[in-house]
Amino acid sequence: MNTHQPQTPRARASARRARRLTPGLTTTASFAALAALFSTPAYVHHSGAMFDGSKDVKITGTVMEFHWTNPHSSFKLSVPDGHGSESVWSVEMGGPNNLIHEGWKRTTIKAGDKVTATVHPLKDGTPGGQYVSITLADGRTLTSNPEDYKPARGGY
Repeated sequence: MNTHQPQTPRARASARRARRLTPGLTTTASFAALAALFSTPAYVHHSGAMFDGSKDVKITGTVMEFHWTNPHSSFKLSVPDGHGSESVWSVEMGGPNNLIHEGWKRTTIKAGDKVTATVHPLKDGTPGGQYVSITLADGRTLTSNPEDYKPARGGY
């Protein structure tokens, strides 16, 4: 009697089903190759063409909200316009992984903080831009790494 074979017909059928449902090396390798072929780098999901990278605009205001999310973190500032009104600026940033390397934490800014941000403004003139740097209420300044916003070598 072979000790490696299940004893009952039911056990043998169960073992055959388990072998049939377990993916083999070929199946796993094929799936991995297809996933690699059809995936794209994270930054390709859209370009920074909407921002004017040749200009820097400094805005001072109150943080309304801060989103620590992938693929981009962001915050909104309520900025006085000098005429008694305020405009809301939406500022797009890199993802949390890049921001951590620049000194950010999930708690770096919160609603109510007074900050001064430097952004590359939106080309269409609406209040918003791409984060360049920020001076926090405690006087610390954090600056983005321009390499985080450039395509990788190879033109991807």
